Amino acid sequence: MDSLLAERGNRLVVFVDELDRCKPSFAVKLLERIKHYFLNDRITFVFSVNINELQHTIKKHYGADFSATRYLDRFFDFRLS
Repeated sequence: MDSLLAERGNRLVVFVDELDRCKPSFAVKLLERIKHYFLNDRITFVFSVNINELQHTIKKHYGADFSATRYLDRFFDFRLS
């Protein structure tokens, strides 16, 4: 992604829509991969999801006793309804 930023400008905004509708294993895999880019101030991720449904998706992957809310708090800094 850094080469794309250097070539096209100084900021990259990535929109992720309907992650809550994806297969649980895919949703978790995507979140776990993109978290490595969170430290780059030039990359912003914008998620458009039903947070309640995404919590159910996370629980399907990790189990009913897993704290999906705490898990997702690692990924989302700002929530807007």
